[in-house]
Amino acid sequence: MRSQTIEWRSSFSRCARSSYEVLDMSRPGEPGRMAFRFEARNAKCLYEVVALEQVDGTDWTADGYPSLEAYRKKDAPGWRDSPLPTRLVLECPMTQLR
Repeated sequence: MRSQTIEWRSSFSRCARSSYEVLDMSRPGEPGRMAFRFEARNAKCLYEVVALEQVDGTDWTADGYPSLEAYRKKDAPGWRDSPLPTRLVLECPMTQLR
């Protein structure tokens, strides 16, 4: 992530550098939380929205959502556990290495 662009690279999805929209950001003093929507996606980018949430000091969870709708409805009953491809969410634990 940079001040004007964001990119995501993983084994399964490669989202080229794009401008982004901030959908969510934690306030000072709260655990880290942020969500971004790619404003432009290439064919290899599986996720329109990437959300990061701090679990503790060095551990984070990264979630990739295939659409803005999937991100917005993530807490709706039956949505997240649905087998429909339009609702599949990547959940990836991450640890900051020092």
